[in-house]
Amino acid sequence: MPKQAAVKQLDDLLTVTKAARELHLSVWGLRRAIRERRIGSYKVLGRVLVSKQEINRIITEGERPRIAV
Repeated sequence: MPKQAAVKQLDDLLTVTKAARELHLSVWGLRRAIRERRIGSYKVLGRVLVSKQEINRIITEGERPRIAV
């Protein structure tokens, strides 16, 4: 995989802290949802990351998100 493609993919990932801020959740609540596999995540170099696409999916679910925290 070319380096530019890898960097572009990493740009689409957010840390748990930033993802929690965007979703208006606590970091603890988001980590729990990730651990229970209600939210898809990636582990890169020992850090847990959430994709922007996954965050958009959660936001568009509206009133009844799968992650009732």
